[in-house]
Amino acid sequence: MPLSALARRAAHMFKDRIEASQGPRIRSVRVFGSRARGDWNEGSDLDILVLVDHRDPSLDRTILEASCSVEEELGFTFLISPRIMAQEHFEELLQRELRLARDIIAEGVIV
Repeated sequence: MPLSALARRAAHMFKDRIEASQGPRIRSVRVFGSRARGDWNEGSDLDILVLVDHRDPSLDRTILEASCSVEEELGFTFLISPRIMAQEHFEELLQRELRLARDIIAEGVIV
């Protein structure tokens, strides 16, 4: 089942906000987890992987603030849970065949 219209809207709002402030530092944004699979319930959050060129506290803070502002704008319908990773680190996880990375590739929805 595809993402619900509200989850898709939230993901796009979130991506637009982080790309507006961070531009090319953002490499990829993907929804994963129960909302991407379509087996979510009312208490499910919106898991979003944000791949960046490299992590630093300022970038992390900007991404977390964007998730909070989208949650607030949408009336806290659900929580947005960003998972921030450097592109290189994610590629290492894939090479090591860790389940999280494999699942994100298999079921993740690119925003």
